Parts: sequence; C-alpha cells; structure tokens
Amino acid sequence: MNELLEAIEKANKLVFIDTEAIVTQFYSNLYNRVNQPVLDEIAKRQDYDLWLFLEPDVQRVDDGLRVHGEAEARTKYNQHLKTLLNKQNIQYKNLHGDYENRLIGAITYIDELLKD
Repeated sequence: MNELLEAIEKANKLVFIDTEAIVTQFYSNLYNRVNQPVLDEIAKRQDYDLWLFLEPDVQRVDDGLRVHGEAEARTKYNQHLKTLLNKQNIQYKNLHGDYENRLIGAITYIDELLKD
C-alpha cells in the first residue's frame, strides 16, 4: 500500500493500477472460494477516475503461469469480475478487439479524462 501512495504522490498526472481490492476479491473467490469482507470494505473506499476493463476476446497466450485459460472459463470469470465491479457500482470502459484497438481505446479514454 505504501508503494501505491508513493506512486500517487510522485505521479505527474496518471497512476496505472493493475490489481486492486476488487480484483483481489475475484482471485480470493476463484482460488480459495472465500469472499473476504475486508476486501469489500477496501473496495468501497477506492476512488479511481477511470476503470478500463479488458474483454477476453483476444487469443490467450500461455505464459506458463496462468490457469483457467479455456474460452469457457474465460467467459465465466469475465462475467464474475463484472459482477464484482457492478456490486461496487463501478463504471468501467470496455476494451476489446486486437491489441492495437485496445491501445487506441485506452488512449482515447485517457485523453477524455485528462481534458475534463
């Protein structure tokens, strides 16, 4: 947590966060089959300006570390993560398509945020 606070303090305009309380809750559900109330409480206190959600519509690259990469599992877990986000009333922007389209979409959403 200290590293996050330090990154926020040093950031010029943007801090990108990959894994936060909701994603951690997702993995707690997935691997431990446990819902951690503390993670729900932390999620309620998170206040991010923009959430980018990557849809599982690109071909999975097996890096040897990840499990549950079959298309059916990816779809199921994608929906579960959206349910957790919706439970916290998180508005997110979907990114899909090939990697170039995802990058263009992300840049567009970030540019819109910075203009406001």
